[in-house]
Amino acid sequence: MTPLFWLKFLILKIFFSPVQRLFSPFNPISSHYPSFFFPFRPTVAGAAQWYGNCIFSVQYNREEQTMRKNITIDTDFIQEEMCCWGVPTLALSVVREGMEPFTAAFGDIAEKGRTADAHTAFCIASCSKAMTSALAAMLVSEGKLNYDTPVVEYLPSFALADPEASKNTTLRDILCHRTGLGGHDGIWPVPETLDQFTRRFRYLLPSAPFRKKAQYSNIMYALAGRLCEQVTGKDWSALMHEYIFSPLKMDESSCTADRLTRSGNWAVPHQVIEGRLTSLSVWNTDTVAPA
Repeated sequence: MTPLFWLKFLILKIFFSPVQRLFSPFNPISSHYPSFFFPFRPTVAGAAQWYGNCIFSVQYNREEQTMRKNITIDTDFIQEEMCCWGVPTLALSVVREGMEPFTAAFGDIAEKGRTADAHTAFCIASCSKAMTSALAAMLVSEGKLNYDTPVVEYLPSFALADPEASKNTTLRDILCHRTGLGGHDGIWPVPETLDQFTRRFRYLLPSAPFRKKAQYSNIMYALAGRLCEQVTGKDWSALMHEYIFSPLKMDESSCTADRLTRSGNWAVPHQVIEGRLTSLSVWNTDTVAPA
């Protein structure tokens, strides 16, 4: 890294760090005012995070055999930022091709008296969409799915309230969020299989014409998972292990709330309620797990 880079880093660090803390939701000043008093909070925080919060000092040397030898980690700084932003548990990893990954974890987990480590499981929210689309792509490459074949050719029972969408919706439309069916997140979670859940989509009103507007949809990604099940005869969770987890040796990863909580080593969900960081129970969203 050039001297100019480090000069910019020092200037931005000195300027942005105090400002970043001022607009943290856990700062005693900003927490007393509604968010509209600080409309530029995301911009300031983003700039501070990008330029100022340099956790690692990486000096790459091709002769070194592992990343671990090239990384120094500022533990005090990380814990200070976790406190500032109300992050109870954090895990990080640095990966570079051909080198041993560097991992570290901070904070507490579900089991009292234990701290997080490299094996602690975290809920990943909608990061699972990338895994579902990757799984679908593998099935496309195997000839089991086609991006542009109508869903009804795989699932004759499939229907939406819009007749045009019912007839023409494809896997590509689902993955691109352009079916015309918006959120409808109020209909889940429910104790149903993907097959049972997706059969109810015919009763949901669209919020845009078919293929005219991108609308983020969790439930349609559940349908993508259902398509993967239909063409393989296996449930989505088993397919994730077969195609993604096992080849990548992700032996401690899982797709269900039950398996997560039975592991004993998982990060407890939290939410800020009335200004206080409050622990929550795991929300069982297995019905829309592909999303």
